[in-house]
Amino acid sequence: MFFLLFGFADAHESLPQDVIVADQIPLFSDLRLDSGWISAGVLGVRIEILANGGADVDMKGEGILEWPSDLELSLVGEPENGYIALDTTLDAVVSIRFDVSGYAWEAPIANRSTAFLDELTFDPFALGQTLFLEAQTAGDTLIDYSTTVLGIVDVNFYGNIQPNCSLQFRGSHWSVEEQMIVQEDEKASFLPTLGADSFDTEAIYNAELEASLNLDFVPTFEVCLDLFVTTPCYAWDATSIPLSSEDDLFMHAFPASPLSFPLPSLLANAEAIDFGVLYPGQLANAELTLANIGLLDLEGSASIRGGEGQFSVFPSEILSRPAGSDGTMISFLGAAEGVFEAELEITSNDPAQPTKIIPLTATVIPEPIEETSPDGEEVEGTKESQMVEGCGCSTRSMLPHPFFLLVPLLVLARRKN
Repeated sequence: MFFLLFGFADAHESLPQDVIVADQIPLFSDLRLDSGWISAGVLGVRIEILANGGADVDMKGEGILEWPSDLELSLVGEPENGYIALDTTLDAVVSIRFDVSGYAWEAPIANRSTAFLDELTFDPFALGQTLFLEAQTAGDTLIDYSTTVLGIVDVNFYGNIQPNCSLQFRGSHWSVEEQMIVQEDEKASFLPTLGADSFDTEAIYNAELEASLNLDFVPTFEVCLDLFVTTPCYAWDATSIPLSSEDDLFMHAFPASPLSFPLPSLLANAEAIDFGVLYPGQLANAELTLANIGLLDLEGSASIRGGEGQFSVFPSEILSRPAGSDGTMISFLGAAEGVFEAELEITSNDPAQPTKIIPLTATVIPEPIEETSPDGEEVEGTKESQMVEGCGCSTRSMLPHPFFLLVPLLVLARRKN
């Protein structure tokens, strides 16, 4: 794992997560178009359409989680890594009929199946931008039909079908839990949970689609009866019969894309440190262990606030791998009597507690002195009163103050990964 630390505003980032949005979107399900019987005198023609199919959509990008405090999720598509393919099948049935001098006939004469295919590559995860696809047959779908009916009636039919199918695809918004992202540069914001080792959620991409199917049917129809001399043939000149579906506008929610971002999580083995009762010039050390119960590297620093120079911390840098620990040594050396207070401030990339404060306290009392009683026996006391017992957590030292600053170097021998 690698931790990415940005230089602006102390922002931190988790490992980017792949986001794949893919689905087969139904556009037409047994969509029926029917011209009904179109009559021209004794002749008639009818076209019935059945459309089925949809669009395959695939998009790929990344989810990015950043924080200095709140967790901010953004979804970014990889350029040219979006793909949409239109795949629709059109089945057409053509029927004709005539009624000439008592000779009547009606039957379907042709069945045609036509596939509409079109594809487009685009930048995925776009919001508010409309993609337009249109597919049509490479040429006219021809129907050429001739037959003899009842042994005396010649039927000749010729026609073409000019269909096209269009699709408009527009990214609408992302749904992330209870939030909506409606602009490409917008982010969803979440409060971090104390002690969480990861942030888990899911994102749903929503798109608006509009599909339509249009065609022109141009038939030429002729019926001839050899028994008649005056009017042996009845013809219908080519006439365009338009058919169109209503624009089908609908919203489509893609399957949810699960996201899991590893986080660092700080756990200290003490919430406060009391060095107890000390004498002037007596050195006390306290070791603080900082564990990382998260799944991402923990990085930070420790510093002393207040304390009038009586408290120190070494080392000041913190680094702990997941499931590991690090530590630092806090020292106190009081040259004068009194009650001393300070704060250990720990700043880290833990989003739930970017700053952790640990109170520090220490009490310095007068050093005991030896006195002689009237009978010659030595009596312990203090320069002002009887001795006050220490807490047992100190190391007596009369080291000069500058040398005291070197004592924390011993900590290097005990740092953990």
